[in-house]
Amino acid sequence: MRLISIRLAILILITGNASSAIAASHPLHDIRDAAVQYVRSHFSSSAEDIMIVAQKLDARLLLPQCKSPLEAYLPHGSRVNGNTTVGVRCHGNKPWSVFVPVNVQIYRDIVVASRSLAKNKILKAEDFHTERFDINRFSGAYLTELDKIIGKQLIRPVQLGTPVLSNMLKKPILIRRGELVILLAKTHTYEVRMQGKAMMDGASGDRIRVRNSSSKRIIEGKLAEDGTVLVY
Repeated sequence: MRLISIRLAILILITGNASSAIAASHPLHDIRDAAVQYVRSHFSSSAEDIMIVAQKLDARLLLPQCKSPLEAYLPHGSRVNGNTTVGVRCHGNKPWSVFVPVNVQIYRDIVVASRSLAKNKILKAEDFHTERFDINRFSGAYLTELDKIIGKQLIRPVQLGTPVLSNMLKKPILIRRGELVILLAKTHTYEVRMQGKAMMDGASGDRIRVRNSSSKRIIEGKLAEDGTVLVY
């Protein structure tokens, strides 16, 4: 408050009266617009996908009219999404700098539950759909592709209308420890199939250890979607 009063007093001394001092100050809406345009320049999405709102600056803030184009920048440690801060500065004869609080919301169609879903449920197409959400709320864990979720297993319950996030999902266990499996070893010229016993649980794509039923050797292979263990 005292700093603002001093600035106003200096402008009054220069211009001769308070009204001309206020007229000589830089428009605050121009500063806010510079901050918004700077943030918008970081995104390629269409305007309806992004909402950028700069908070109003204190009307008592009196900054000298800048004769050169304003420069906006991102202060160290800031980011261009969520609640952030954009610096705006003037390089004119009377340089100044001010920080503008900005809120950035980025909307995308993400996967949400179509019904309440229980823990350990294997997901089907009818269990989810897409809705538009501000993705800043989900720290990058949101999902957009429906086909990549089918067949995944929930690790905790999900309520109706709640976004289904990547950290809520896992591959379902395909083979349990102790179950009999087929070991498949193949090259360009031959293919050999052997029976074995799984030494550990495994999901599709996992590497698991299997004991060969004939040689009793423990072999490691990759578990295929059909339950076969591929040995290379």
